[in-house]
Amino acid sequence: MPDKLIIPSEMVDVMRAHIQRSIPEEACGILGGNGNLVKCVIPVTNELHSPLKFRMAPEEQYKAFTWLENKAYDMLGYYHSHPVGPAFPSETDLRQFSYPGVVIVLLSPENSTWKIKGFIIRDNAIEEVDIENSI
Repeated sequence: MPDKLIIPSEMVDVMRAHIQRSIPEEACGILGGNGNLVKCVIPVTNELHSPLKFRMAPEEQYKAFTWLENKAYDMLGYYHSHPVGPAFPSETDLRQFSYPGVVIVLLSPENSTWKIKGFIIRDNAIEEVDIENSI
């Protein structure tokens, strides 16, 4: 499990644009790549259309996993926004967590931008992961 996730600035831009388009709902998607370098961001529809929780649309999720496999990319993480909350996993996030070994990337509003934080869940404990987006 990575202790750092590298997300190039153009990938951060894709996430932020998706989040802006999704307001007031939580946005969500999948991060793919190799090692700890994110090479693609795949926005997925939040089928709950809620500002407080998300569930990725299963058909889009399946297509994303197939695309990643065809590109020989791993699922490094997934992202979602907390448009009205902090950049920290909620109780709902913890209860519904289903991807051991991947980084949860959370984006929440701070001043005039979206703050980005990463987390790994191990043995029901939340550990912060460094997010580097300076590439």
